[in-house]
Amino acid sequence: MALRKTPHLRVEFRSAYPGDQIEGEGTMVNLSMDGCKIESDLNVQKDQVLALRVHVPQFDYPLQVEQAAVQWTKGKKFGLHFMRVLPEGLKLLHRLITDLDQREGRRIDLQP
Repeated sequence: MALRKTPHLRVEFRSAYPGDQIEGEGTMVNLSMDGCKIESDLNVQKDQVLALRVHVPQFDYPLQVEQAAVQWTKGKKFGLHFMRVLPEGLKLLHRLITDLDQREGRRIDLQP
């Protein structure tokens, strides 16, 4: 089993998957800088690519991931790897993870 490269934080954010080929909603239940776990009734397949919009209460607008690949599926849960996030989205993602991490009393270094 491969070790995770970045810490995963427990969250509960409403998420949406807008698109031409697949569209739906779910709940993000954990998050890292490079991916997340989703619970949803959406039927996805491994290696499928979709867009992701995450509704974070403290943000004025959704966190957008332009492309995320399905890494695994198990029942109503699936893991996504973030493949393409625009610079503004990366800033929001970094800010969110830093805020969440500080609330948990940990300090992580998100610099490459």
